[in-house]
Amino acid sequence: MFKLDKPPPYKRLLLACLLTLLFSINFKDILSEKETSSDLQKLPENYITIEGYIVSKRTDTIWIADESISIGERIFGFFTSNYGSEITIVSKNNDAENDKLFNDLKINQKVTVYGDYLIESNPSRISAYHVEVIKRD
Repeated sequence: MFKLDKPPPYKRLLLACLLTLLFSINFKDILSEKETSSDLQKLPENYITIEGYIVSKRTDTIWIADESISIGERIFGFFTSNYGSEITIVSKNNDAENDKLFNDLKINQKVTVYGDYLIESNPSRISAYHVEVIKRD
């Protein structure tokens, strides 16, 4: 009779990939270099602040809106780039001290963005010197 002692190779490969994914998700905070402190005193005198919820996080930008979004709106918005009416695209300012400005941010977090000036386009845009997560009580 034919007896298998080991699982087929593709199952071992799949298991190894799943374990790697699981460990990378669980240990992301431990392995990441958190560089979130920034001195607000070092900001230019003419900075402005914008407050909102992160609705999308791209490679070098975050998109913020007045309200948080559901998972369905997030998926629909990813494909259509439409997250609602009041959207602001935030990119990193060249003079920002923190190279990892957007790394620790998550979708639906409420943030305050300290930026240089607001470009009135559709959607509006701003370059951020600092992004601060607003703590909820």
